[in-house]
Amino acid sequence: MYFTVLEAEFRNFRGLQGTVRFGKGLNLILGPNSAGKTTLLEAVAFSLIPHLSEVAEFADFLMMMEASRGSVRHSFSSMISGEDAEACLKMNTLSDAKKICINLTKKEYLISIPGEYEGVMKRVEVIVESSNGNSIQFIFDKRGYGFRVKHSKRGLSGGIAVIPSGVLPYNRTEARIGTLKRKNPDILQKFIISIGDKKYSIDLATDEWDEALVMVVEKDKLYPFYSIGKGLQRAFQIMIFGALYDLLLIDEIESSMHPELLAHISLYITELAKERQIIVTTQSLEASMFLASAALGLKPTTDREHILEKLEETAEEPLFNLIIIDTYDGRMKSATLSGKSAIRKLVGMDDVRLSYKFLR
Repeated sequence: MYFTVLEAEFRNFRGLQGTVRFGKGLNLILGPNSAGKTTLLEAVAFSLIPHLSEVAEFADFLMMMEASRGSVRHSFSSMISGEDAEACLKMNTLSDAKKICINLTKKEYLISIPGEYEGVMKRVEVIVESSNGNSIQFIFDKRGYGFRVKHSKRGLSGGIAVIPSGVLPYNRTEARIGTLKRKNPDILQKFIISIGDKKYSIDLATDEWDEALVMVVEKDKLYPFYSIGKGLQRAFQIMIFGALYDLLLIDEIESSMHPELLAHISLYITELAKERQIIVTTQSLEASMFLASAALGLKPTTDREHILEKLEETAEEPLFNLIIIDTYDGRMKSATLSGKSAIRKLVGMDDVRLSYKFLR
């Protein structure tokens, strides 16, 4: 693992300002609607990606994250409150401790264009400049959008994956599977999901255009990846991207997932968190309890007594951090608990959507 995020601090980012502390391993973010859970993931992603040595490879995650809000153009445009916004991360790398920052600015201007859209059109640019000299320029008008990367200096080693509440585009999944298979031809054998008496796995085939096609295998039957249910797609995407990158950001982990599928992916995530950092948001008590129990080595469960019994038997502090957030008048308040105290606090909750009461 090349880096670990310790703290995020932001100003005017979607109108919010605040400071949130993270820990090693699994970080579970709880809070009510509009508390800023997704915004917090955005702040981490936007701060880190411009500082990576391969900026262009990861910049499309930012586009996909904004697309999950419903409108890429409007989502980017509303990100900056006032003239500019700023976000910083305190982190540990393999060599030292660092503080990295970004500054976000927005420009609006008119352009003259020929052809179908002949006339005058407004163009909006959102520019993300990092403290190491790199930048990403996101460009929007009514014809579409895109981004440009200025990569002037070598950045941090390692990578980051962002899993939004929706499903990532198929081509991103296909490309990453190709990368994994080149590194390890047998890697696909590790991506197996069991639900009841059904077992699903991943394989590669060739489509009618002689291009690689990701397939899901179930009892010797092959199904195109993009034709299976959203929950199963998200689960496989979490496993695939988790095998590649140092930091995994997952928004609304429970989205589209059946309880058995959620239990399966909870086990995978807590095992993965032993060797890298994972930050997850949820409003689901079931998902929270599944992750907490799995962090203790249990089969995912919502049985409070069973979790507490295991907690008392466990000598080591689990790699589990509970982050409770809420927002008041544009300021994000937060509290971070780690290890046994985090799980004990979680098990005592009747509704994680009301966790903000802990902050008052």
